[in-house]
Amino acid sequence: MRQTLLIADDSPTIQRVIKLALADENVDIVAAGTGRHAIKEIESNWPALVLADTRMPDGTGYEVAEFIASKSVGKSIPVVLMSGAFETLDEQRAKAAGCVAVLVKPFEPEKLVRTVQELLGTKREALTTSSNQTKTNVAEEIHHAASPDVTSTTPDRQEVALTDEAIDRVASRVLEKMSDRVIRETVGEIVARVAERMVHEELDRLKDKLRSDDD
Repeated sequence: MRQTLLIADDSPTIQRVIKLALADENVDIVAAGTGRHAIKEIESNWPALVLADTRMPDGTGYEVAEFIASKSVGKSIPVVLMSGAFETLDEQRAKAAGCVAVLVKPFEPEKLVRTVQELLGTKREALTTSSNQTKTNVAEEIHHAASPDVTSTTPDRQEVALTDEAIDRVASRVLEKMSDRVIRETVGEIVARVAERMVHEELDRLKDKLRSDDD
């Protein structure tokens, strides 16, 4: 029987990565970009599991978890918080809200899938590793989909700048041309790229904050 999973995160990139990672799981995924939207979705159709970002606008993941915990029907719904790598987690508040786990972004697809399977009580399936040729095809798809957002670093290496638009094209191409068995591996490559971008953005934010504090 299919179960509903709610992703509450204001990042379209994170939403797409999670959807790709869970592509061959027996779940229907609903996404919300704000805390208020997430609560509205929860009230209209109570999910079996919620993944909630701790820093969403208009209602954080903590608030979403607290709303769920305040309802009798919500007592059986596990909430997993998603936290940034440089973010301080309010462990006391998370525990009080009944959160069962925390995923630190950027997280490995394998860890995400394992957490979801354990919380939903679904049987873990053995992953089938794709062939080297398939890996090559995937790399070519990512490179082609991200173009022209490509910058050369060395003569024999290129780094792909994965914009939201590029990831959309990657997702479409991958889903059309690949089997579900290798999607998770593909997601791993995407996550690595996204992780690097997120780290740089967070460092820039911290530098700006330090400059502001000095002023």
